[in-house]
Amino acid sequence: LEQDMTALEIGPDDNGSRCVRLGLVREYVKRDDDARPVVLLLGCDTAVLGEDTQTFVARFRDEGAAVVIGTVSPVLGENAAPVAVELVRTLSEMVDAAHRDGRVATLGETMLRVRRSLVAGGHLTALCLTAVGDADWQLAPSGREG
Repeated sequence: LEQDMTALEIGPDDNGSRCVRLGLVREYVKRDDDARPVVLLLGCDTAVLGEDTQTFVARFRDEGAAVVIGTVSPVLGENAAPVAVELVRTLSEMVDAAHRDGRVATLGETMLRVRRSLVAGGHLTALCLTAVGDADWQLAPSGREG
């Protein structure tokens, strides 16, 4: 909370890059009208209903994000980092495998795989993840809309 304004800090500590809810515009979310990105808001408790930070989930969705993945319990950055790495790695693997096999990967099956992998590796932060959006949203290789 900065001067009574909830903000997300983006980047290294104290680098001055902050995004406030009211300043969140479409250009921060989408590069063009055809893009429907998956947004990761990991750390703190970004997806807890009733918390000021939860409104970022709605704002990202309002500005065009297909899915927003957040946390429903306070999570430190050091615990969120392995989750982010596993999410990106698994998303990439699922898209590549689906494309290679001529099928479609969905966000729901990807989230299940990520949670299983993280819990098996001892990262219980995975139990705090939630995805806001369509679980059947289809993941596609870059250049193809899901």
